[in-house]
Amino acid sequence: MPHDSSRNNMEQWGGNPFAAPGTEVGEPPREAGENALLPEPNRLSAGAGVAWIREGWDLMQVSMGTWIGIGFAWICIYTLLNLLGNVLIPNIGVLAQILLTPVFIAGPMLACRAKERDDDVRFEHLFAGFSNRTGTLMLLGVFYSLAFLFIAAILGVSFALLVGFGNLPNLPNLRAGGSIIPYLLPILLASLFIIPLVLVVWLSTPLVALHGELTAWKAFKLAARGLLRNLLPFTVNGIAYTGLFILALIPLGLGFLIVIPLIFCTCYAAYRDIFVRSR
Repeated sequence: MPHDSSRNNMEQWGGNPFAAPGTEVGEPPREAGENALLPEPNRLSAGAGVAWIREGWDLMQVSMGTWIGIGFAWICIYTLLNLLGNVLIPNIGVLAQILLTPVFIAGPMLACRAKERDDDVRFEHLFAGFSNRTGTLMLLGVFYSLAFLFIAAILGVSFALLVGFGNLPNLPNLRAGGSIIPYLLPILLASLFIIPLVLVVWLSTPLVALHGELTAWKAFKLAARGLLRNLLPFTVNGIAYTGLFILALIPLGLGFLIVIPLIFCTCYAAYRDIFVRSR
């Protein structure tokens, strides 16, 4: 980008970290041409799950230092939110974490869009979600919390029926030779529902942040449809990331400074591949 244009963008930003870098505050324009949404999400092969990671790496490696800074800040912010939610002000902290999750995902999605358009990725992109459809992004957090509570209620009742309501006070005592399977089954069921829910939130965030014509509910439904059409590549992607998480733990967890921003870039690559790119 030319130097004068970059300087003008910084002047528009005015030093406010919650302003979208290099953009006017407000609704994103309706996308057209190569950035328009497809009528129906693409159905991709299993190999796409690995291709998204490669593409994500290509997006972040040119601005590696900035992305590591974004990853470090993101970890610090969510550590603070967890502290608020679990220790200091439980109700407000948990609510803030749920509502702000899509907002803090949106910023790196906007950074990926900037990189794709040959613009600079800057640290302040992390906070760009606070000036781009913030209310709609927070509404995604509301849908997330409601869906989570619904799943938790269903699984809680299922768990009670499996083990028996009378046995609930004695759950820790498994030494009498009883089977542990009834206790593990609800955990497995929870994973089968909650992991897709988290993926839907991550997929719906770029849809809201980058397509001003979509409401939170439409983005949520479209993301769910895209996930259902691509369960196989997302499964492969999840297996690959399990390996990356293990590697990230080896050097005292420092690998997460790279893995966290790589997740953002991978999510952006998946969004583009499923909802935007013609096949």
